[in-house]
Amino acid sequence: MIPLSTALAIVAVVLIGAMSPGPDFFVLLSRTLSSGRRPGLICAAGMATGISIWVCAVDVGAAALLSVSATAFTLIKLAGAAYLIALGIQAWLSVRGGRADAAPPTTRSSPAATRSFREGLLCNLLNPKVALFYLAFLPQFIPPGRGWMVTVELGVLATTTVLCWYALVVTLTASVRRFIGSRRARRVLDAAMGAVMIGLGVQIAAAQRG
Repeated sequence: MIPLSTALAIVAVVLIGAMSPGPDFFVLLSRTLSSGRRPGLICAAGMATGISIWVCAVDVGAAALLSVSATAFTLIKLAGAAYLIALGIQAWLSVRGGRADAAPPTTRSSPAATRSFREGLLCNLLNPKVALFYLAFLPQFIPPGRGWMVTVELGVLATTTVLCWYALVVTLTASVRRFIGSRRARRVLDAAMGAVMIGLGVQIAAAQRG
């Protein structure tokens, strides 16, 4: 079992990483602003699931490919950039089509929930910096000859920390959203978030490795 002091250190570092604005943060913000609290939480759950997958990938050595293979890193980086740009364009088209003005859904729509979860999961998995972060961070807490329980504990700690932070972000964003009654204001916010995601995608695609 991971000692309490080590667990607290892991939580602190993971929280600092999660709090740094990046693709996950802006996609989560956009989903919550456009659709409301519940879709935002589902999107956050998708991102947390992505974190757990990266933890497993680091444990089996798969994520290490990104640190030694420029091709693998570039492919994931470009895929992530393209996905962000696509989400940004989708946000613009939604505003233009008037769907951003619609009231937040109150029914549990399976397609909408699936879309929100998929957005969060793909955004996280297509972010190579997340993999590199955990690749540099996790091995410090995995002793030689450790059992699989250590990896499980690390995954639970990282996933729970990220999920709690993003749930707080969603809750605060949804609270602000309720006070934005003007359709024009909501359209401006949705368009702005679309522009941010497109700009971030272009920046990621253009950035050099490291």
